[in-house]
Amino acid sequence: MDESKLLESEQSKKLAQKKLDSFKQRFEEPHLIFASHAAFAVGLTPDLLYSLWANFREDELENLLNIPWIAVADLLFSGLLIEVGFELYQMEKEVRNLLLAYLKSHDNFGQPRLEKLAQFLLLYIQSDLDHENPDRRDFALAQFWTVLAYLQPKEAVHQLAKVYSNSLDQKTELVRMASLSDILSEPLADFPSLLIYAQSLGNWARDNEQQAQKQLKQVHSKGSVLTIADAQFPIPRELQTRKWWTRRRFLKGMGWGCLGLGASRGAWLLEQMRKDWNSSITPTQLANQAKLKPFPFEVVRVNHKGEIIERKPGKSQYFSQDLGTDTQPLEMVAIPGGTFLMGTDDAEIERLVKRFDQEYFRRERPQHQVTVPPFYLGKYQVTQAQWRAIASLPRVKIDLNRDPSSFKGDDRPVERINWHQAVEFCERLSTLLEGKWKYRLPTEAEWEYACRAGTTTPFYFGETITTDLANYDGNYVFASEPKGQYRGETTPVGQFPPNAFGLYDLHGNVWEWCLDDFHRNYEGAPSDGSPWISNDNNTTKILRGGSYIINPRVCRSAFRDSLFPRNGSSNDGLRVVCGLPRSS
Repeated sequence: MDESKLLESEQSKKLAQKKLDSFKQRFEEPHLIFASHAAFAVGLTPDLLYSLWANFREDELENLLNIPWIAVADLLFSGLLIEVGFELYQMEKEVRNLLLAYLKSHDNFGQPRLEKLAQFLLLYIQSDLDHENPDRRDFALAQFWTVLAYLQPKEAVHQLAKVYSNSLDQKTELVRMASLSDILSEPLADFPSLLIYAQSLGNWARDNEQQAQKQLKQVHSKGSVLTIADAQFPIPRELQTRKWWTRRRFLKGMGWGCLGLGASRGAWLLEQMRKDWNSSITPTQLANQAKLKPFPFEVVRVNHKGEIIERKPGKSQYFSQDLGTDTQPLEMVAIPGGTFLMGTDDAEIERLVKRFDQEYFRRERPQHQVTVPPFYLGKYQVTQAQWRAIASLPRVKIDLNRDPSSFKGDDRPVERINWHQAVEFCERLSTLLEGKWKYRLPTEAEWEYACRAGTTTPFYFGETITTDLANYDGNYVFASEPKGQYRGETTPVGQFPPNAFGLYDLHGNVWEWCLDDFHRNYEGAPSDGSPWISNDNNTTKILRGGSYIINPRVCRSAFRDSLFPRNGSSNDGLRVVCGLPRSS
């Protein structure tokens, strides 16, 4: 690097440090931690920032970070972000590197945190990799490269080599790639010749052949290819022969487009990823076939009187599982992995026991931390139409009644289902897909984690619940809310407000079967989200969520009920998981 460039670089670093110092003076450490997480992404939107805030609440030692929700807005207006499009923001490279260095060197984060951020970001952008809008696709592709570089740096190098092999005649792409490689310099630090190569070809594309030759000499002496990590990067003929070749200079600034690969190469790259990319880095380790689609919803929060005190927009992603008929497909919501406190603390349990004179609340102790991997969960309880479609398929182990429910309606949840029948439904659903996907019942830990969706209150709505928010016996109250309606029957799925993951009817309507055997308390329970299975064939199985005939205290996020697996009543149904196979 010549002296002027070196001076410019030093000045940029000093300015970045000054900005970061100013940020530290204005805000406490939780804001700095949040900003360092945001720095992982090469581009940011308000929705992505909020998703980062919602999904990274603890450090790697499972300590709460206490990052306030206002940190999202504070970062947006802090001066650390540059607006490069409508609701699209970017950090300067030097600021980003400083924040990532802080995150990587922090004792409670380090490389494991970067890997978790990469897994999260991959899940977040998956639906946009095929988007018809080239700007959305470029945004997703830029994020994809960051993920790949951190999780599989050698694979990233090989993929970059393929891009260059198909881009020598596209000088706009070479300039874009130079910018992208500069952004990836941190995760690809073990391949310094790659950055030099990218800068060289970027200068060549800008008609600065002399500078390009000078840079290329640092890593390449002769021949038509440069080998980096066993991958071959092509050398343009003009740089091999040192012949002057002129093109008009670029007159337009690259702006946000520098981060992407451009619409002209986007489709080609996506096809290459399908053929060559190692899908083992997919968060849920599922085949990379789900076309995730975003969906918006509204989340409400109530006080102890049942009054709505907050309404805020939510957004999640899902894929539709076709059931091979005219039936409404299963909608499977992407649930990000995370760590949560399962169960109820002792003081609250004793208050419940004293107030309601029920010993069964002690089943919810001891409260304990559980780390749940990412998975997909049904947006709704399985409906009668969906049950009928799958029950019509050939049996796997047992026969199924195609129409078992007491309260008829295609869009009502199926009921009168026992545990064995629920498992058979999942097995038939999996065989429909020829082993490409594995459907099953949720584990108890997955169910509570998904129900809470980051909340610690008795219900995902807040301190209490009302019959405007769920279907249960409104003759009973939980806190200070008024009595409500007792409908005495199931209601169509999805007509009440969802939780922050976009899941419906987790409180009331019908009980939902889980994989786990019932245990009297959580002593010895798994901490990894796996099912808790005993060797006792006579044990009961877990049910969660409550139902339309149950009082609200039994509909809480933490409440556990059980029933013998061969029994099933008019308030027992199911919701399915798509993920790694679990024992059933």
